[in-house]
Amino acid sequence: NFATQNSGNGKQVRYVSSEFGAAELRDRLEPMEINIPQWLKNVEFGQFMRNNLQDVIMPEAINIIDYMEASEGKYYLVAEQIKNVYQKLTTGIALICLQKKRGQEYARGAELSAEKARLYITLGREEIDKEWKNIATILHCKNRAIKEVNPNGFRCEYKLGGGFFFKRVGDWRPK
Repeated sequence: NFATQNSGNGKQVRYVSSEFGAAELRDRLEPMEINIPQWLKNVEFGQFMRNNLQDVIMPEAINIIDYMEASEGKYYLVAEQIKNVYQKLTTGIALICLQKKRGQEYARGAELSAEKARLYITLGREEIDKEWKNIATILHCKNRAIKEVNPNGFRCEYKLGGGFFFKRVGDWRPK
């Protein structure tokens, strides 16, 4: 969804996956009712292995990394992988998806995974008023445009439709 919303705006979009290939991509795109040949003209899709992530980064593009894995469970290496991606970027950005263990505040790689992030948002489920809800939390926001408001710790509820469409429910607000 992020790739679709950001394609066709003059910036190249590269979507790279560590876990699936072109056939599964097609299976994921079809329910979104996307013109797949057109999507593939606007979004470059590729795969990467754990040890070559920085090699597939386009320095001036919107890079979507789905998802960054820790080699052989060595989660302490996540921060190094992120640093390598960060150093490769010039005017581009990288949206890096990490897995998060249920109940943990940070993704795998812990606080070190947030060192280079300009914006670090986690997604999770919480029981609120005896009901389970999807909650997005801003853990870190650096270089923010509005200096008077510090959004760190702000949260909002979201709904997830079809496994790909996020809809914010309500406003971002402090916990």
